[in-house]
Amino acid sequence: QALEQFITTGEQYKKGFEGKEEDYYEWENSYYEAHLDHTKYELSMERTDLTVQLQPDNQINVTSNLTIKHNGDEPTNEVYLTLYHELEVSKCSSESAEVTCSREGDLVTVHHEKLLEPGDEFNLSLNYHGNILQYRDDGNIEHSFIQNNRVYLPKEAGWYPLIGERQLVIAYEHDKRFVQFEQRNGRLVEDFPTEFTVEIINENHEIPLSLSIPNVDAGVYQGTSQYGLSLVGGNIKETMVDKIRVVGHPEVLSAAKEKVKKHQKAWDFIEEWLEVSMSPSVI
Repeated sequence: QALEQFITTGEQYKKGFEGKEEDYYEWENSYYEAHLDHTKYELSMERTDLTVQLQPDNQINVTSNLTIKHNGDEPTNEVYLTLYHELEVSKCSSESAEVTCSREGDLVTVHHEKLLEPGDEFNLSLNYHGNILQYRDDGNIEHSFIQNNRVYLPKEAGWYPLIGERQLVIAYEHDKRFVQFEQRNGRLVEDFPTEFTVEIINENHEIPLSLSIPNVDAGVYQGTSQYGLSLVGGNIKETMVDKIRVVGHPEVLSAAKEKVKKHQKAWDFIEEWLEVSMSPSVI
């Protein structure tokens, strides 16, 4: 099952080489660099409110309410969102605008009947459900899952709506691999921060959960982040290194703290030198 799912995923995303034979190795070695997430999106996800039901056997059921803003210079009547293709959209509507929605793979297109002008905002209700189980590394690594005693939903799994047309997976043909392609996660970088409120409803209440924004109440997380959301659950603990939350398995937490302290020196130096933020809020 793992290898079959991995191959199916890779087949959907992989790109083939179409140039001259002598240019193949240059294309292969620069492929990932050429497909970094450099696109600057004219729209931003100002707010994301999620109610997330974690269900057995890798099933997820989500109610989302989104606030999207047009930051560009030209009117548009289409807004692009990215959501993992195995998650079935059951509702896509707006109370503040007349919209319809279409779906192709990971891409959700919101069609506006009237033009969305620069500076305009609109609200979107997007509800979806499905199987979030994904694999990487020839099916040897579970990339995202929801099981009885552990949960892992990284941002790159596309388990919540991302603004823009994004590449969750980057893959290309590779004739020296058993599966005939090379595959990695996409590099997902946001242009603007988003204000998040997330309610997690978990049937197994004994599993400790940690999200990449602060826990403000039982099962409720709230905060502003430009990184986004990653959820992890299981045998985990949390500690602080300066202002950085470090989350991990108890057996590796001590070593992780020392590693973060070493990196913190470099981050502090770069921040002071270039006056740009380098330190992550959570690891």
